[in-house]
Amino acid sequence: MIRAKQGGCLTPNGLPETAQGVAMPTASTDTDALRVLVVDDSAPLRERVCFALARAGLTVVGEACDGAHALVQAAAQRPDVILMDVSMPGMDGVQACQALLRRHPETRVVLWSGDTDDHLANAVWHSGAHAGLAKGIRTSELIATLRSVCGAGSPTTRDAATAS
Repeated sequence: MIRAKQGGCLTPNGLPETAQGVAMPTASTDTDALRVLVVDDSAPLRERVCFALARAGLTVVGEACDGAHALVQAAAQRPDVILMDVSMPGMDGVQACQALLRRHPETRVVLWSGDTDDHLANAVWHSGAHAGLAKGIRTSELIATLRSVCGAGSPTTRDAATAS
C-alpha cells in the first residue's frame, strides 16, 4: 500500500512527487474539453479516475495527494473544476476548498467522500464546494456532475447532498 509521506506524495511507482505534483497527459485534443484536477490521497484511485476522465474526453491537467499540493497544482494548471477528496492527511478537502475558492473563485470544486451522506453534506456546505459526491457512484454520474458544475450540463449549484 502506498501512503503519503509527510512533506510530499508518492506516485504509483513509489517515487516522490515534485512540489508541483504530476501532470497527466491525455489523448484528448479538444481544446474546449473541461480541465480537471484530481485530488485524493490514494494514488491507485487517482490513477483510475484520471484514466476514466480522459477516456470520457475531459482533460486531466494534474493530480495531487493532499490539499497543499492541490493549491500548488491549481495555481499552476488553472483547472476548470477540481475533484477533491474530503479526508486527506495534512490539509483536508474542506480546508483546501476554502483556500482554493478564495484564491481562484472562478474554479469549480466537487468534493467526494467515502464517508456518510451527512458528513459529505456538511463538508460541502462548510467548504463552499459546488457539489458533493459519494465515492461509490458510477463513472457516468461523476462525469455528468463535473460537466454540470461547469455549465456543460444541467444547471447545478450545491449538489443534492446539501438538500438533506
